Amino acid sequence: MSWIGSAEGDVWRISAHTKQHFDISDDRIYKVVVQPLPNNDTLCWIGIRNKGLQKWQLSQGKLHHISSYPIPFKGVNYSVYDIISTQNKLLVATSNGLFCLPFNSEGNALQRLYPTKTDPSCMGPKVIRKLAQYNNNTVVAASQKRFVGNRPANQSCFGTMHSKT
Repeated sequence: MSWIGSAEGDVWRISAHTKQHFDISDDRIYKVVVQPLPNNDTLCWIGIRNKGLQKWQLSQGKLHHISSYPIPFKGVNYSVYDIISTQNKLLVATSNGLFCLPFNSEGNALQRLYPTKTDPSCMGPKVIRKLAQYNNNTVVAASQKRFVGNRPANQSCFGTMHSKT
């Protein structure tokens, strides 16, 4: 089963024998990540241009909006380009840096991982376009000027791994 977002704000669920269409936005959908739930329901994490990270639930053949996740200073007016779901959190590549959403968190705001306020590039470009998971302990994020990745000793911290030349 594949889930695909479109430039027109549609989400498609496609299998070998069926396709199902959901019209959920008026703007580009960059990423859809799904998690199965009991009773054949599905949780959908959706990254939408200029509308941020949103959580939707597919239940009884219909998508229902559950929540939107703001970031500091932008609210939900940011773009999500990529999402990786790990065992205990979502990692979210955005137009304003790399953020995470711990699954055990009571709040609905994303937490900034990169750039940090102490990082010299904090005032530079913050766009993170792509995330790649090497194994259970390593995630790398590609920004406009550098690659960043988690430090093995502290999986919630990100630091510069390699600068592009």
